[in-house]
Formats: sequence, structure tokens, C-alpha cells
Amino acid sequence: MKKAKEIRIKLAKRKQFIKKILPYLSVMFLVVILMLLVGCAKPKKEKRDITQYRVELGKKCLIKEDGSVAWSYVWIADQNVTLVKCK
Repeated sequence: MKKAKEIRIKLAKRKQFIKKILPYLSVMFLVVILMLLVGCAKPKKEKRDITQYRVELGKKCLIKEDGSVAWSYVWIADQNVTLVKCK
């Protein structure tokens, strides 16, 4: 009987902890999603015709002329830009 009472007390404390931390978890989840979207490549053309761009999902790399590499999981890319799959 004593063990059952201890288990009930532990479960009640765990439920209270979850109720306290749940709002913080939802904010952390939102921050992670926003961080993934911040890495999107921004189109640099002045005329923004939406049909000239495509959305690429998955880890892709863009190798620039100077040899540097830019990578992201979400890309908004021009039709002329070649994105390669990263390892």
C-alpha cells in the first residue's frame, strides 16, 4: 500500500511538471520551425514573377563562384539555379 501511494504521488508531481513546461515546449517548437525557415534562399531579381521561382525541400547545397557552399533544407530558387544534394 505504501508503494502504491508513493507511485501516485510521483505521477501527480509528473503531471504538474508537464502542465508547467507545456507552454515552453510549444514556444520552443515554434522557434525551431522558424529557424528552419530563416535559412531560405531569398530571390535577388527585382521583378518578382512568382512563376520564375520554385520551392525545393530537403538538404540542398549551392556552390558559389568563389568556392563557398551555402546549404539549407528549404530553398526558394530561380529556375536557372542548380542545387545539388548535400551529404
